Formats: sequence, structure tokens, C-alpha cells
Amino acid sequence: MKKIKLALLVFILAWAVLSAQGQLWDRFRGDGVHTGSSSYNGCTSGGIKWGYTTEGEVVSSPVLDSAGRVYIGSDDGNLYCLSPQGEVVWKFNGGEKVSSTPGIYQEVVYFGCDNGWFYALSLNGKLLWKYHTWGPAGSPNFLGDKIYFGSQDGCLYALSLTGKPVWKYKTRDKVRTAPAVLGNNIYFGSDDGTFYVLNLQGKLQWFYKTQGRIRSSAALDAAGNIYFGSLDGNLYALSSQGKLLWSFKAKGPIVSSPAVGPDNNIYIGSDDRNLYALNSSGKQLWQFTCRFEVESSPLVDTAGNVYFGSDDNNFYALDKYGKELWRYRTQLCIYSSPALGADGTVYVGSEDGRIYAFSNSN
Repeated sequence: MKKIKLALLVFILAWAVLSAQGQLWDRFRGDGVHTGSSSYNGCTSGGIKWGYTTEGEVVSSPVLDSAGRVYIGSDDGNLYCLSPQGEVVWKFNGGEKVSSTPGIYQEVVYFGCDNGWFYALSLNGKLLWKYHTWGPAGSPNFLGDKIYFGSQDGCLYALSLTGKPVWKYKTRDKVRTAPAVLGNNIYFGSDDGTFYVLNLQGKLQWFYKTQGRIRSSAALDAAGNIYFGSLDGNLYALSSQGKLLWSFKAKGPIVSSPAVGPDNNIYIGSDDRNLYALNSSGKQLWQFTCRFEVESSPLVDTAGNVYFGSDDNNFYALDKYGKELWRYRTQLCIYSSPALGADGTVYVGSEDGRIYAFSNSN
């Protein structure tokens, strides 16, 4: 019993450390366990601080470094580094669309490209190394001295910080999700409809089968419970051992990745045009209906306000009860997921090719 309690304490402490890293919003969903949650207050008035136009659609999601610089990819083939004022600091061309979300770890920025290359750059935009996979390379996560990311060649990869392959795990279809990492495990889903948990040596610990492809990246809470969506329309809640705790059936496929809010509520979008809020037991609290699909993954600030985009071209901000605070209409769909800076600025990309920054001060 003492060993179990100690293991649980270690797990909770590890979750706290990894989720605290998200204050920089330095990777997809903000932290290692993909909570999509921040301890900062967001933008409640919806004023435009700035907008920057790339030469291609922006489905990548923004991340931030400690200086407040914004990193995001574009379908024009570039990874952009923008100043907090929205000016280009540098850009790096990867040779094909950059639809993945970059990650920043130990003063290095990493990102995958649709041509299969996975890049490591210095924070001034210089190439450090690159590694090739056989499909579009995805969004990275980090734990210790390893980098983890999936590829549409069907593999999850583990690389050293110097770009040396450590191992890869082959699934039966494309891996479009970003892996969550915690303790001794890596959590991810595949288009083969299976959710996988591997140890740090790349060995399968357990798996869970759904009835649809999994393109929703998993989020973990402090108890080790795991949440992810599937194209079968279900949001699944699993225990740390892979037992089904509950599932919530939406009226359409789920591509959006869930957020775990400060009150431990779960927020997720669906192709049925709704953003849902559920409590930790899977009971629906409220839903907000858009005109078209919600595939953008929501961000939750410390007050419980929720920010997300929709295929109806709008970016939305809701309060914790699901009441609309504001919306901003872009020219095309928003698949990008927002990031939140320490000053309350909210950043997001749009298929109209622009990167937007929203602030209360404007």
C-alpha cells in the first residue's frame, strides 16, 4: 500500500511539473500532459493586437518562448519566429508544408514537415540537425533527454536531443496525434483506431481499441486519467491502467483534442458543430453550438474561460458557463489551436494565412 501511495505521489508531482512547463506554452497543448490549460488570464474583450500574413494556410498552432516570441508553421513551407509585436525575427523553410506544431525544449525549437523531415533549430533560426521519416512528421513532445513525435508513416519516434534514433514503434496506420508524456509512459493514438501506451524504451504497456481513427491527442489529469476523442464520435476517459471509466457520445466525429481545465472539467470540440464541457465524471455541463465543425483544440485560462476556433471562420471566447464573451471572424476556417501568453495575449492561426494576436489592451 505504501508503494502504491508513493507511486501516486510521484505521478502527481510529475504531472504538476510537466503541466507547469506549459506557462510558456512551449509545445502543442501547452505542456507535456496536453492539458490545454494555463494559469494566466486570457483576453476577455477580443481586441486585435496584431496580425501577420504568411503565403499559405496556417493549420499549425503557435508556441511561445521565454522572451514572448511566437513560433508557428505555415503551408508556405516556413516555420516563423515572430516578435511579441508581430514582426518577423526569422523564418526557416523546411521544403514543404509545416502543418505540425513546433516545440521548444532546452533552447532549441523542433518541428516536423510534411516532406517527412523533422528539424532542430537554434532559437536564432540556424539548422542544428534534421531526421527523415517516411511520412509527414508531427508535433514533438519531450521528456528527459529524449524527443518523441509521430509520423504519417505509421511510427512513433524517439530521438536523442542530438537527433540520433533511439527507437521507433510501428502502428498499423498513420500517427497524426502528438504524444503525451508522463512518468515512464508515452500516450498516443493512431489512425488504426488504437490508443497506445509505451514505456520509455518503446515497449507496449497496454492498448485500447476504438471504432474509429484517432486524430485527437490525449490529455492527462493529475490522477493519471486519460482523455481523447475518436472519429467514432466518442470522447473516452481511461484510467492510468487502460480501464474505460466512461465515454461521452457526440453527434459527430471528434478531431479536436481535449483540454483539462483548472476545475478538472473537460472541454472538447466535435464535427457536430459543438464545443462540449463535461465534468470529470463525464456528465455534460453545457455545449456551445457553432455554424460548422469544431476541430480546433480549446484553450482554458485560469478563470475557466475557453478559447477555440471553428470551421465557420470564427474564433470564439466563452466564459466558464459557456456564455460567449466575444468572437472574431477570419476569412477561412480555423483548425489551429490557440496559445496564451503571460500578458494575456491569445495567439491563433487561420487557413486565411494569418496569425492573429488578441489582447484586452486594444
